[in-house]
Amino acid sequence: MDIPDTVLHGDLNVDNILFAGTHCVFIDWSEAYVGNPLVTYEHLLLLNQIEDPSLKASCNRHLRTTYLKAMSSICDFRVLEDALPFAPIIAAASTILGRKDWLQTRERSDPRKFPLVRAIARHLDRAAQAPSLLRAFLV
Repeated sequence: MDIPDTVLHGDLNVDNILFAGTHCVFIDWSEAYVGNPLVTYEHLLLLNQIEDPSLKASCNRHLRTTYLKAMSSICDFRVLEDALPFAPIIAAASTILGRKDWLQTRERSDPRKFPLVRAIARHLDRAAQAPSLLRAFLV
């Protein structure tokens, strides 16, 4: 889709985001890597643990608008908008590929890894069935 790779955080969680008024700063870049920027977008959405559905949806819309605006300096806004339905699949695939080292060793049988693997598989399954993704494939 002609979206250039960017630097990705690699360990995006609420402990690595400092908030200052209307701005935030991302810290702890020790696991940064180069990859598809849609991974970061999806990880930011996953951090939104607001339980109220309407408030969560409102925050996600604001994040989408802010993200598209920020990324439009390196990529066409329309291309990014068309690519967003693929973000969950790309993020899940990136997570799986990023763990290929332990998937190829005896660590893959470590029961402590099973919850992570199940969570990624569930996320991938939900993403593959999302109506927005199905519509994107039809376009």
